[in-house]
This record gives sequence, structure tokens and C-alpha cells, in this order.
Amino acid sequence: MNLDDIIAVNYVPISLSVEEGGETITAGVSGGGAYVSDNEVISNRGRLGGWIIDSSSIRRGSMLLNSQNEQILIGAATAPTTGTGIFLGKDGSDYEFRAGDPTANYIHWDGSTLTVTGVLTPGSGTGIGLMDGSHDLVFSVTDADTVAWAAGTIEVSDGTTYSIGAGNTGNMAALTYVYLDPDTSTTALQTSTTYTDAVGTNKLLLGTAQNQTTTASFIPFFGGGKPLIDGEQLGALSVGTAVIGNAVITNAKVNDMAVSKLTAGTITGQSIVLAASGTGDVEIRSGIAAGDFNNSGANSGFIIGVDDSDSDTAKFYFGGTTRYIEWDGTNLTINGYLQSTQGTFGGDGSDGALSISSGTTNIDASGANFVVKNYTSISITGTATLGLTNPASDGTILILKSQGDVTIENDIDLTGDGGSGGAGASHGAGSDGTNGFSILDDSVTNAGGGGDEGLTPGGGPAGTVGAQLGLRAFYPTPDEGRLYRRFMNVACGSGGGGGGSDPDGVDAGGAGGNGGGALIIECGGALDFDAAGIIYVDGEAGSAAASGTSSSGGGGGGGSAGMALLLYNSLTDNSGTINARGGAGGAGGSSTETGAGRGGGGGGAGAGAYSAAGQAAGAGGNDNATGSTGTNASGAAGAGGGGGNGDVAGSAQAGGSQGSTDSTHYLVAQNTIF
Repeated sequence: MNLDDIIAVNYVPISLSVEEGGETITAGVSGGGAYVSDNEVISNRGRLGGWIIDSSSIRRGSMLLNSQNEQILIGAATAPTTGTGIFLGKDGSDYEFRAGDPTANYIHWDGSTLTVTGVLTPGSGTGIGLMDGSHDLVFSVTDADTVAWAAGTIEVSDGTTYSIGAGNTGNMAALTYVYLDPDTSTTALQTSTTYTDAVGTNKLLLGTAQNQTTTASFIPFFGGGKPLIDGEQLGALSVGTAVIGNAVITNAKVNDMAVSKLTAGTITGQSIVLAASGTGDVEIRSGIAAGDFNNSGANSGFIIGVDDSDSDTAKFYFGGTTRYIEWDGTNLTINGYLQSTQGTFGGDGSDGALSISSGTTNIDASGANFVVKNYTSISITGTATLGLTNPASDGTILILKSQGDVTIENDIDLTGDGGSGGAGASHGAGSDGTNGFSILDDSVTNAGGGGDEGLTPGGGPAGTVGAQLGLRAFYPTPDEGRLYRRFMNVACGSGGGGGGSDPDGVDAGGAGGNGGGALIIECGGALDFDAAGIIYVDGEAGSAAASGTSSSGGGGGGGSAGMALLLYNSLTDNSGTINARGGAGGAGGSSTETGAGRGGGGGGAGAGAYSAAGQAAGAGGNDNATGSTGTNASGAAGAGGGGGNGDVAGSAQAGGSQGSTDSTHYLVAQNTIF
């Protein structure tokens, strides 16, 4: 009996056992509307062999075949990227496939792109061209048309290794492919100028080599390694806004790099070390030929570096043929002027502008020998006076620097700001004065000596006069031409000697006068030294001695003048006055009695100056005689003090008078040197 002969309609269950072609077929169908026709069991629902059947799908367990959606779902998969399992079928308008866990490792075809997440392991028999791997071959450039490689090992991802011998490309004339073809050799790399020779089944392209102008280049493809690029090719490329960051350039150099190719920056915490080590001179230079460390080529410029021909000695040369400074590794040679000044001519303006029009403005020297003020401009007008307080005991030099104009329409007064005068004695000889600061020759005493004490019955001797300044050629004030020596020295005046006392110590001698202070003005702009302007660097007058009833003390000697130097860049007016005068001597003391048998104290001597020695003081009078008068000052040199009277009724003996201004102690000139 055949299945074609059996029709079952609306009968549940149906169990059939038929034989066809010698084979027994047993079928069971549950559900309604099932029948068998033409060797087929026909039903729109039900179960068959454990599969659940409906009108559009058939499923069993976690496997679903859906004819309506055109999908096969296995496991928990419900969509192309949902549920672990397998999705195969239509999603929207695309036919897709996915197997695995979409949140972990899976393979997915979305209709246009195949995505593999996880490890792709080629099976045995896969060509090496599709495998990953590594090698320890070292490629190098031999010359402009040859790339070589050292012996090494290639290992591909299935664990196969190839021991490769050393070799090279030979002399290249075109782009050359370097590759491994195990079918040709498992120990030697192959080269070809034809791309299709180097790729394909079971071939591994390691890189490309190219002949160049200077050195050949090599670009690696497989297994890593660094590119070898010819410098000429770098020059033809554009890096754009990128940089070479933290790169190490080894066994190579950068030739002919223009400074314009370097961006501005700072070298922080690093050193640039020049070292020759037998490979030739190393130097930084401009204007002077390479290796010419002593400028034998008579050029102008500089060179600093390491002279490889002289045992790698560090040397430098700066300048031209007539003015230069050179270090040859042993000696430093300076051919020219060595200038040592404090700061730039005219100063830095750090003290702002000085502008005074009335009253006295004093700058506190605080006992310093130098006081430097940096002004942007200076204006002394109206009834204003600029002076000093608390000068040093041997005098203070006031340096006024102005970046701009200087206007002097009234007084700058440094009278008595030089070396101190000697004290008058209350009982005994008067003290010597103090030499002025910055006097160059310290082998002589320029200050006035103190007068001696009166004797019984003779008068006390006068003090020793201060010597004339030595080394006078080094002071610029008498002669503008001396500025070319680039020496700006000025000196303070010295103090006069103090007067001696009477023999009994009753009547003291007068104090010696202080020397004058010194002044330097640097005018970076225009100098307007108006006719009403006066600068004083006078020495002070000595003091008069005390008068007594019998003998008396001697007067103090006058201090010598200081110096003034005014330099300007341009001149508006130079009709002002500079007073550089030696101070007058103090008078000796008077007396009112006769016959006591005592002599008067000697006068203090005047201090010496540039043009003359100090002036003599008067000696004290003998018993029953008046003292001698002091000698008048000579220019900037101080006058002598008068001698005290002996035991005689008489008036005081005058000290010498103040000197006239001394032009050897000041100079006003245009700055062409500093």
C-alpha cells in the first residue's frame, strides 16, 4: 500500500505505518486539518517529530525558522545585534548574518561590512600573506641605490619561523619590493620591481626600497621597524602644523638648516656642548672663517669653539683687526679700551623725575663715598637748592644720571661734603685734616696739618701745609681731551688742619674746614645750565680760635675744593657758574693781658688741590707778641689759619682769605666717549 492511497481528513490523531520501496515509514500527526497526499503530510499547524509548526514558522527549542520574516534564529538571538546566538536572514531591506555575543566577541555581516570582534586565527594551510607576525631583521642604507639587511628571523602568527640570511637589494634603479616567498626560498628574501611578484598566495611583503640622490630609502610594511628616509626627500615633504615629538635622531645629522626654520623657544635646564674629539673643529662664528681662531684672515666678527688642531682647546675671538678680545686657551688679549662704568650713560631712570623749584632738597648719603641717582629728567629751578646730608668722613661723590634733559637754574651745593677738617685742640696740638676720597696718589698727604700747642714762653708752630695732588694727568677736569682715556675720575677736597690751643688749655684752637664734595652729571638729553645756575664744590672755611685773657689758640685751616664733571649729549645753555674755591683760614684768638709768659697756639694749614699746595698758617705769637696771619687761599687750595696771640693785649690775627674758583677742578663737555 502506498501513501498516495491514504487520505485522512479531520482525524486526530493519525498514526500510519506504510511501506514504500521496501522501507517502512511511521508517521504521527497531531492537530486538525491534516492529510497525506502524494507522499506529503499536509497541515497548517501541529507538531512533527518534536517541531512546532504554524502557518509561517517551525521551531524547536532555541531554533526558529521564520518564513514570513525570512529569518533563522538560533540561541537567544532575536535581531542582528541582540541576543547571544546566530541570526541569519532579512533585517529591514538588508540580509544580514551574525554569530556570537554582540556585547563581546562576534562576527557580523550587515549587508555591506563584515565586522569581526575578537581574535581571528588562521587555520593550517593559510597563506603567510594573510598572517600577522614579527621579525628582528635590521635594514640599513648602504649608499644612494642600495638597501641591506642583517641576518635574522621572521615569525608568523601560526608559529612558523624562517631563518633569513643577510642580503641587499643590489644597485636599484627603480622602486623595489622586498618580500619572503617560501616557495622560492625559506632562508633568503626576494626583490622585484614588479608589485605582483611580491604579493599573492603565500608571499609576505616586508617593505619597499627606493634609490635616491644621496641615500636610498626604505619603508617597512610587515613586522615593524623604522623608515629610512633620504634627507632630500624630507626637504620635498611638508610636515604642516605637526612636529617631531620626543624623537631620537641617531647616527644622522641635519645639514644646512636655516635659522628661519626654527621657531622661537627656550632651552631649559639643558646644555649645548661643543666637543671636537678628533673629528674637526666645532665652532659658532660670524664674519670670521672656519677654524680661524686668531683671525689671521683680518676679518670682523666672532668665532667661539673648539680647535681640533690644537688638542681640542676651547678658544674665542671677538672684534676686528684693531680692536678685539681673544682667548687662545692660555692668554686673554684685549686690544682696545677696557671701560668700567656703572650702568649706561644717562642711567636707567629707576628713580623717576627730579623736579624741584623751591626750598632745599637733600639727598642722604648715609656715609657712602658714592651716591648714584638714576632720573628720567632733572629740573632745578626757582629758589630750589639740591644738596647732600651725612657724607662720608673722607667725602662723597654725587652722581646724577638723567635719561633726558637736565635743567639747572639755581643751586647744587656740595660745599664741605669732602674730607673732614681736623679738630681744634682744647689742650694741645690741633688734629690733621682728612684726605679727600678718590684722590689717586695716596703717597702724600693733601690735607692740612694741625697747628701746635702754644709754648711757655714761645708760640706754637703752624701746621704743615697739604701737598698738591699727584698723578694729575689722570683727572679729566682740566682738559677735555683726557676723556678719550675713558677715565671719569673726580676727587673730593681734603680737610684743613685744626688750630693748636694755648699752653694752659683754656682757649681752644679753631677746627679746620671740610673739603668740598665731588659731582658727576650724565645728561642723556639736552643740558640747560642757565646763567642763574650755580654749582658749589667749595672747601669750607676754618673756624676761628677762642679768645683768651692772656695767650690764645690758633685758627683752623681752610679745606680744598672738590671737582665737578658735567657731560651731555646735546647743549641748550652753558652760562652757569661752577665754584671750586679753597676755604678761608680761621682767625687766631685775641688776648687782653700782657706779661703772663705764654705763647699762642699755631694755626691749622690749608689743604692742597690740583693746581697748588695748601696755604701756610700763621704761627702762634711768642710771649708778649701777636700771632701771624694765615696765607690767603690759592684757587682751590685751602687758606692757612691765623696764629694765636702770646701774652699780649691784642686783636685776633686773621686767617687767609677764600680763593677764587679754579677751572682745573671742573669740566662741562659733550659726551663722545661713554
